[in-house]
Amino acid sequence: MVSCIVCGKGFNTNYNLKRHTLQVHEKKYSHQCPDCSKKFAQPSDLKRHKDSVHSAEKIVCEFCGTSFTRRDNLLHHLNNGNCQRKLQKEAGKRKRLDLTISSRKKKSQLSTSAENSAAVLENSTTVPENSDDDLEKISLPPKESESAFQKAYKSFNLPNNDSSLGIKEFLLLRKEETVFIFRNELKTYKSLKVSKWVHCIYSKETDAGKMIKNVEFKTSNNEVFQETNLVSLYDTMSEKIVKESEDFEGKDSGWTLDEILRLEVRTNRYSPFRGSSSFIEVPKQIAETKAIINVINKKDSQCFMWSVLAALYPSANHPNKTSSYVTHLNKLNFDGISFPTPLNEVKKFSKMNDIGINIYSFEEDLKIFPLLISDIVCEKHIDLLYIKNNDLGHYCFIKSLSRLVSKQLSKHQHKTYICKRCLSAFQTEYKLLQHNEMCGNKSPARVVMPSETCKFLNFKNFQHSLKIPFVVYADFECVTMKTDTCCPDPNFSFTNMYEKHVPIGFCYFISYQGGHYKDPVVYRGTNAPKCFIEKLEKDAIEIEHIYKNPKPLLPLTESEKQLYDNAKNCYVCDQTFRENNIKVRDHNHVTQKFNGPCCNSCNLAMKTPKFLPVFFHNLSGKICIQTYKLDPCWYFTTPALSWDAMLLKTKVAIELFTDYDMLLFIENGVRGGISQCCNRYAIANNKYMSNFNPDDEIKYLMYLDANNLYGYAMSKYLPLKDFVWSDNNLTTQDILNLSDESDVGYILEVDLDYPPDLHDKHSDFPLAPENKPPPNCKEPRLLTTLEPKTK
Repeated sequence: MVSCIVCGKGFNTNYNLKRHTLQVHEKKYSHQCPDCSKKFAQPSDLKRHKDSVHSAEKIVCEFCGTSFTRRDNLLHHLNNGNCQRKLQKEAGKRKRLDLTISSRKKKSQLSTSAENSAAVLENSTTVPENSDDDLEKISLPPKESESAFQKAYKSFNLPNNDSSLGIKEFLLLRKEETVFIFRNELKTYKSLKVSKWVHCIYSKETDAGKMIKNVEFKTSNNEVFQETNLVSLYDTMSEKIVKESEDFEGKDSGWTLDEILRLEVRTNRYSPFRGSSSFIEVPKQIAETKAIINVINKKDSQCFMWSVLAALYPSANHPNKTSSYVTHLNKLNFDGISFPTPLNEVKKFSKMNDIGINIYSFEEDLKIFPLLISDIVCEKHIDLLYIKNNDLGHYCFIKSLSRLVSKQLSKHQHKTYICKRCLSAFQTEYKLLQHNEMCGNKSPARVVMPSETCKFLNFKNFQHSLKIPFVVYADFECVTMKTDTCCPDPNFSFTNMYEKHVPIGFCYFISYQGGHYKDPVVYRGTNAPKCFIEKLEKDAIEIEHIYKNPKPLLPLTESEKQLYDNAKNCYVCDQTFRENNIKVRDHNHVTQKFNGPCCNSCNLAMKTPKFLPVFFHNLSGKICIQTYKLDPCWYFTTPALSWDAMLLKTKVAIELFTDYDMLLFIENGVRGGISQCCNRYAIANNKYMSNFNPDDEIKYLMYLDANNLYGYAMSKYLPLKDFVWSDNNLTTQDILNLSDESDVGYILEVDLDYPPDLHDKHSDFPLAPENKPPPNCKEPRLLTTLEPKTK
């Protein structure tokens, strides 16, 4: 107990004593409320108190008529769903659509789920009852809002009028209304970010009684554009909510769904890749290249326009000032171009003005990469740099792309010629032109090739030679149920579905390398798939706990000690132990057993798996381990297993390309294979046929197939290393004389002449197919023609 030294009044805490001293004796709280005599330190505090407590104006809930003196109390009332339940009791089972539309000021930071879950309702509009057929006729104009954010954010509340519905059924019921909301908002804004929130009440019986919990299942913000498939987007968002609800019910055992309160649909105006309304400085390292003209436009958001003008009409004096380009404002067509300018309007401007515009940006390490490369063939081409700072963006003119990116490519100080699509550097313009012929049809990207020190690929996954400690083998049993279908239309192709496989049970067994772990799990009943996931997830969590708590090595036996002492090579990679890669004891962190003498590098690479493999309809895997020394349980796909098996068995070191043009050269040679029926239907007619007709032409059908087609090709001589461009001028005879088993091979790009005397013989299946657009078509196809083959 502390006492006031002035009046002697006692207080429990020093804080209360200090407040008493300031308010009573020092007169700091001099602003007194005339209605309740409460005192405040600031006039603004007194005004807020009078508005919230003594205001004569009441805020009324339009759902149930309850009045409030403060808006936050109304929000709390709405979010708890009390008025929705009252409304349902009054309306009974009558179907209706209640949409609450609200706008609010955008928060500067929304970091917690509690902040995100607050639906700020400035004004609300209740739409009268409508049928589903009249849904498209509903008009949803929000009331005029006091929000300074101009209604860019909106929240729509769709209550649940049927307490018997599950979450999946409720979302399906509200599908048309939500899609209509998306479509209606897209009429106002070109693009949106949307999310869905399902507000529910869950309950659980405990020893203390029934527990009630308000739960919200939500999706992340999804970008919506004019061309977005809204129905597909809604289905995808619904699947995420259903999965989240199932995860909640599975993890928090005992919680059951009591009631779905409402579906909340949130929309927010979205300006993808928008230009900036304020000036942004260029990073110092980029500015030092003297390759950028950054026009200072602090009074407008037209940085795209000023950058284009700076490129087309260069100014000798003050090139970074907007006043240098005012006289050229009417020389270009900016009709329909919005400011700030989004990326998708750059192509529109390019077509209107016949100007090719390339947009570049940079990563955190200031490495330049292409964002948009123009495919328009025209005389004028300009390059712009896009700078992004949080939600702001800014365009600058790149007056020298070579100077801007040359330092990140090499230390060469002389002029380099830069490919604008992949930012590769060349010493001569001729080499750049050759490169553009191959790179012109590729997507723009900054290409990073392997360095000279890391250009060899060999087997590295030595830990895959050890068996995974835990593996699950499972199987399901189903019953077939007859399905009701309509009669198919014989005029169209169809699939006749007559039975549906319904899972009724499962069994799975966890195989453990250390011996017996658990008995098999057997289940027969309803919801077999859901029960399977729940039980398997529980076991997976237990196994994860085992992996995260490694056990030490058990004491070595005499034979193990002798094996370790006599070992000269690593049992994993078979490399000799060295001073910088010493011998260590490798053991299984789960079973605690000694695996073998291992080099330090391999021991560090022996990681415990971060997944639990589950196999259906499996084999034992022993054959693969015996043959390839690899456990297939480490791999998700067969190609990944076969690739590692090839590297391990052959012990080759494959050289990777370090020259991007070599990679393009190989990719341009990939055509694919022709697979087709030259004649739609062939009928055999010979003496071995029961319906042989001797009066007709005698015909035989021949079936040809190649066994082990890919394996046969891969067993031949293949490119391995020492890739260089050849300066040899090979003649046709030189090429024909090359041996298929030579230690030196060639990959050639040649022109082929198709002799006319072969046309009739090859008319059914011409050789050397080409990838090119057929007549009256823009997209390339694989064509078999009798034309000469030229580049």
